[in-house]
Amino acid sequence: MLFLACLASAQSAKSDLTDPAQAARFQKITKSLICQCGCQMGLADCNHVGCPSAIPLRKEVEMRIRNGESDDAIIKVMVDRFGPVILAAPTGKGFDITAWVTPFVMIAIGLLVIYFFLRTQRRSATATGSPAQPDSDQDQVRVRIEDELRARERE
Repeated sequence: MLFLACLASAQSAKSDLTDPAQAARFQKITKSLICQCGCQMGLADCNHVGCPSAIPLRKEVEMRIRNGESDDAIIKVMVDRFGPVILAAPTGKGFDITAWVTPFVMIAIGLLVIYFFLRTQRRSATATGSPAQPDSDQDQVRVRIEDELRARERE
């Protein structure tokens, strides 16, 4: 119960809705929209004092929720007015699909580049015989040390 009271008091700073279901809808809708003041924060999260964009947009969302409009209808009104830039996430239609696909494609390309780089490094290392070379160098040093020790013993 205390949790709900804290949630309601935190919500009251941005909305006057008292019904928990309406307050939850308000949070969901305002989190799916971007504030238009230029801060690039979510409408629910914009904390600029006296923000000329967030305050009226929150009031409008609140009013539309009280009037019984659906979440999709409220978001559609905002998109019609501001365009798709108001959406916090791309739609997943048309060109917006690239926003969802591009990160995965870039990760795959990066992994392929790393794979081929490591593969060529490993091939060039075995072709030049560099892994065996340290052993042969050590053998040469060991033989030289043994020869010098034998020469000292003879003296």
